[in-house]
Amino acid sequence: RDSNIPKFLAQDVPLFEAILKDLFPGVFVPAIDYGSLKKYMEEQLLAQQLQVVDDFVGKIIQLHETMVVRHGIMLVGVTAVGKTTCA
Repeated sequence: RDSNIPKFLAQDVPLFEAILKDLFPGVFVPAIDYGSLKKYMEEQLLAQQLQVVDDFVGKIIQLHETMVVRHGIMLVGVTAVGKTTCA
């Protein structure tokens, strides 16, 4: 889940989660508590005079989760979406 969800468009995430529930019925995977990390990220965003946007913070957490399970990653996207800021 941690390395797949960042690759999906927002509207594809519920479909992916439904497929997982069908493949693994009755299995519940708890969400990881990133409370202290999230607080630190928000402080750093404010220190760099950036807005704290929940979707942006969520993408930073997804990047972290991907880096934990992958040896190499590539950030792609249009201009001004935060690629340089979060890398």
